Amino acid sequence: MYTKIKNFEAYSSNVGESFPKLCPRLVPFPLWGLSLADLAKMEPRVASVVSERYPALVEKFGKYWMSLNRSGKCEACGGEGKEIDEEWLYFVFNKRGKPVEIIPLETETLPPPEPEDLYKIIMRRKSYRGVAYLENLKLLCSKCYFAKRFFGDFEWLRIVNGIGSADEKKYDIVQLEVHDIQSQLSDVEKWRIRIGRLPGLDDETRKGVEKLLNDMYGSELMIMGSYLCYFSRADWLYPSSGAESKAKRLSRREVYAVVAKVDEKVRRRRYKHKKKLWTEFLTEMVKNRLKAEGIHVLDDEFTLFVRLLLDKIEKPEDWEVSAALESEPDVERFFEALLVLKSRGKWIVNVPNSLYEKVFRKMLESLKRAGLAHQACILCKKGKLVKNELPIYVYAPSSLAPSYISSVAKVLKTVLNRFGLTGTMYYEPDIFSDEDVRSEKGRKASIYEYSY
Repeated sequence: MYTKIKNFEAYSSNVGESFPKLCPRLVPFPLWGLSLADLAKMEPRVASVVSERYPALVEKFGKYWMSLNRSGKCEACGGEGKEIDEEWLYFVFNKRGKPVEIIPLETETLPPPEPEDLYKIIMRRKSYRGVAYLENLKLLCSKCYFAKRFFGDFEWLRIVNGIGSADEKKYDIVQLEVHDIQSQLSDVEKWRIRIGRLPGLDDETRKGVEKLLNDMYGSELMIMGSYLCYFSRADWLYPSSGAESKAKRLSRREVYAVVAKVDEKVRRRRYKHKKKLWTEFLTEMVKNRLKAEGIHVLDDEFTLFVRLLLDKIEKPEDWEVSAALESEPDVERFFEALLVLKSRGKWIVNVPNSLYEKVFRKMLESLKRAGLAHQACILCKKGKLVKNELPIYVYAPSSLAPSYISSVAKVLKTVLNRFGLTGTMYYEPDIFSDEDVRSEKGRKASIYEYSY
């Protein structure tokens, strides 16, 4: 289909020529979790989150994927074949529909562009349209599969492609180019997924799977390990453009306002133990605001959360400017930005197995309508949906944004009540997961509770 413009394929130039047998084409970030392998591992019923017409398609496609021959020689190195590799090609087109050549910045401009010029380059890329085209399936051994898909074993890539040690310096540059091409492709906001003819796959199923993957992309859904996840794309894919979702913006501004008031109170007190005052005042302010909204705050757990949070920010390694922190619109407000970055958390709701995907779909629809959608996940991997009750995770950009957190809880309550469900939802900060903080009963500790 794209034979005539194959020389415009993003990895075709120097990278493709350097790796003729096994070329690592890293997936652009917007297309993560949208592969045939991911889809084949999904429990078919979960596809109804996208549309009621997809479960039967996923079941049929899963059988096709499992029927593929995984015995034979690796098509790259000749070893024992075990993995089915998807040969995706990536093309970019400008507003006029003309293919655009992707040139790594290391060779595109010397010296590197100034920040304002780089911003213009990024914004130009954002206006482009990308096409991910699945050309073929190949049988690879485990080592070749890992090296190609994750660019995880460069030494093996050199061996398979017959690269001599004398070319080491040249291929060090190529390594940088691979990552830079992925970065440039990830700046493209609009993608279309196309699937070529595959051996043994009928056209109706092929077109159906192609539409499903495009619908998932359009709905900001992806498969990450055992989970089907909703991610607001603006919050994690385009940091260099300053984009963020309404949910992230509301949460960030609320945290900044809380911090300003706490800081004002701390400054009025002549007390050398500033951290103790911060813990006391921050705890008091957030707790009072949440309680006013009907959210039950677990006092001991919340105080521990604030202490752990301030301890983490105090550590030197956390003051290094990371890529995530650089994405904050007000990066000069360093302390506030770190509080947002480190205080993520999620509401956890357990719902009956039979209603699992239906409730999740309604929750997403309601959160999007309310401008509160940030991130949410449910289990989707085959064999995982077996318990009588299953968890839904709805994330907040920060655990210190009382109005945002309570607004999300009320939306979830409305949806749950419409299904005739009552109970209690729990809020767990990510820092508790990282530190494996547990309650006296042994379950994962939470800091907020809300009855529905």
